[in-house]
Amino acid sequence: MYRVHDKGFYVYAKPTLTNPKKVTEYIGRYLGKPVIATKRIDRYDTENDTVTFHYNRHEDDGYVEVTIPTMEFIERLIQHIPEKNFKMIWYYGLYARHRAIDQKLYRVRSAEK
Repeated sequence: MYRVHDKGFYVYAKPTLTNPKKVTEYIGRYLGKPVIATKRIDRYDTENDTVTFHYNRHEDDGYVEVTIPTMEFIERLIQHIPEKNFKMIWYYGLYARHRAIDQKLYRVRSAEK
């Protein structure tokens, strides 16, 4: 983006939602598509109000187990929920569909195979 717009560009940072009912409805839509798989959540301790989860670190593929307070866990999750009407790019470049350049690509193998 910086190469295309050498003089910079504007980013609209929407103010946070304050109506609890609207926030609940908005977050509720994303519960069916969680940002973390439930199999990665190992424990929820109601006594200490903590969540224990694990992941594999990308740098060295090391196993990491984390125990944090429940509210911090929720904060980490909701930062991945896009704003209302935010357009997500799922496929880009060669993987994108409906491109004019697709007509110019050659098949690596024949259509019969």
